[in-house]
This record gives sequence, structure tokens and C-alpha cells, in this order.
Amino acid sequence: MSSNRIAFEWYAFRRETKDRGEGGHKFRVFRGEHLRSEQLDKTTAAETVPYRIFFDINGNFKRQSVLRK
Repeated sequence: MSSNRIAFEWYAFRRETKDRGEGGHKFRVFRGEHLRSEQLDKTTAAETVPYRIFFDINGNFKRQSVLRK
């Protein structure tokens, strides 16, 4: 995927479980069914409902912590 395209993944929430990671740290895991994927370029996503809520007025992501390459 090119660097200006973003993949949005849609899931139907089914349940929450608890798990342990490395070092014994506890964390919550949200389980569900994958419904669909959608890829948009960043400019289009920033202007499109429902994705525009993830972007600030400059078209940058509001929360970088949810991004992964």
C-alpha cells in the first residue's frame, strides 16, 4: 500500500477477553467478526464520513497511537 493510502477495517464486536502479554502485563482484547476493508487516500478519508472524525483541521490524524504500518 502506498504511503498516502489508508486501510480502514470494520469489525462487529462480539466479546471482550483478558489476556497477559510479555512480562505478565494484563490487557483487554476485543474480539469480533471482520466485516470489510476499505482503502482511501488520506485526503479523501479526511473529507469522508465517517472517517473525517479521525482527522484534525489540517488533515492529520488526531491519534497517532492507532496507526500501524
